[in-house]
Amino acid sequence: MVAAYIAELQRVLSVDRLERYRPSRGDDLAMVVAYHWNIELSQALYQSLGTLETVLRNAIHDTLSARHGRPDWYDIPNVLLRREARTITETKEEIKRKRKPVVPGRVVAGLTFGFLIQLLSKGHGQVWNANNHALIKHAFPYAPVRMQYRGRVHSHMNEIRLLRNRVAHHECVSDDPLLVQKHANIITAIGWISPVLRASTQHFDRFPFVFHAGPSRIEAKLKQHLGIS
Repeated sequence: MVAAYIAELQRVLSVDRLERYRPSRGDDLAMVVAYHWNIELSQALYQSLGTLETVLRNAIHDTLSARHGRPDWYDIPNVLLRREARTITETKEEIKRKRKPVVPGRVVAGLTFGFLIQLLSKGHGQVWNANNHALIKHAFPYAPVRMQYRGRVHSHMNEIRLLRNRVAHHECVSDDPLLVQKHANIITAIGWISPVLRASTQHFDRFPFVFHAGPSRIEAKLKQHLGIS
C-alpha cells in the first residue's frame, strides 16, 4: 500500500520534487510526511501573508494619495519608473477585459505584493519625497521610530516577499531555520499598520500550532489514511 502510494506520488509530482523533502537518512514514508507537512506550513502562512499584503496595499495607497492629492497617483507623469508604469497599464487593460470600470481602487487591488515592495526601494523619491520619514510614519504609524525609514521598511518587507514567493511557488519552507522568526516578522509588520488587526491575526493564526506540532501529527494522519500502524 505504501509503496504503491509513493510510486503514484512520484509519477504525478516527480521524483526530484519529492526527494527535495527526504530527511537525512529518512525512508520513503518520512519523505512523504515532510512533503505534506510543508504543505500545511505553507497553508498556515497564507493567513498572515494575505493579511499583510492587503493592509500594506491600502496603507501605501492611502499615503501616496494624500501625498499627491489624488487617488490615481500612479498616473502622475514621471512618478513611477518605466517598468512600473507598464505594470499599471497592463493592470488597467486587464480590468478593461473584465468590462469593469478602471478606478483607482481596482487598479491598486491588481498590483502585486512585489510591486508594492518595489515602491519602497531606493530610487523612488518621486513617489514619496525628500521627507520620506514623515510619509513612512503615515503609512506605518505604529512602527518603532527607528524603523520609520523607507530603507528599513523595505528591507523588512523584502525578506517577507522572498518567503511569500517560496510559499506561492510551492517550494520547500520547512527546512528554513529562520521560519519562525520570519513568521514573527510578518506579524510585526501587520502591527506597524494596525495593532488591532495584528492581535486578531494572531488569534486565528494556525502557523504556531502547525509548526510546533511538527511532522509527527502528519505522520499519524498519513498512516491512518493508508491504513498502516
